Amino acid sequence: QSSRLYQSLVYEQQVAQRASFSADLREDLGLLTFRVIVASGKSLPEAEKSLNDQIEKILKNSVSEAELDKAKNRFLTGKLMERETNNGKASALGEAAVIYRDPNHINTDLAKYRAVTVSQIKDVLNKYITGKKKVLIEYLPDAKREAAKPQEAEKP
Repeated sequence: QSSRLYQSLVYEQQVAQRASFSADLREDLGLLTFRVIVASGKSLPEAEKSLNDQIEKILKNSVSEAELDKAKNRFLTGKLMERETNNGKASALGEAAVIYRDPNHINTDLAKYRAVTVSQIKDVLNKYITGKKKVLIEYLPDAKREAAKPQEAEKP
């Protein structure tokens, strides 16, 4: 709730009830996901424009050292908490072996995440967050989904 995205879309512009970002970090194909739940009385195009504006700001200005430190701390804390249980350790080891094809990855991954720099973030943003390769999924309540369906022409 303290992220730049959440602050802008939910608190300042009030176009969303919720706004979040997640990254599925794979060695090969990963997935970056922005999720926005549109606020009552606001339209999907309004929320989409606000989201795109925030993405453009990040592309233009990157992230600050403080934002990166905060993100790294949250991410690393989550990873360490996951690994406190036997189930979490087994899951992390399985992920290392299957996804990264290297069981030893579990011993080196946190150091790699800790070493990420603002410059690397900027490079990744410019390479992958261009707006050219995106999929927009609109999930609508049943009533709105029915209203949005194309109507069949009446048969003579």
